[in-house]
Amino acid sequence: GLIWGELARHDEAVERMLDAEMPIALSRGPVGDRPRGWWGAAAGRAMLADPDIEVEWAYAALHNHG
Repeated sequence: GLIWGELARHDEAVERMLDAEMPIALSRGPVGDRPRGWWGAAAGRAMLADPDIEVEWAYAALHNHG
């Protein structure tokens, strides 16, 4: 059903974050059809799976690489 589909999309986002070769920059707003909290929850799950993963707010990433 609908809930299983959402869970699968969340799992896919977590896997992409874990496979990323660079820090994950989270937007302060919605991305696509997902709200910020959806992405924050996915990032939290990725951080629990791999405590060494780098996650930051997108604006911080922009300022730190300037």
